[in-house]
Amino acid sequence: MLRASPVDVDAYAATMPMKRPGKPENVAAACSYLASPDAAYVTGQTISTNGGRYMGSA
Repeated sequence: MLRASPVDVDAYAATMPMKRPGKPENVAAACSYLASPDAAYVTGQTISTNGGRYMGSA
């Protein structure tokens, strides 16, 4: 979807803390963790897979 975007994805990603665009594997890894026994005691959390894009002060 982003390949067809008129936005320069690499230039936009360079402004983010991770300095790269996200990959489907990044979201898949978070989903895999949440579905695994490792997350058995995790409740009520927001896990943002956005490369730090929205790390603003609240």
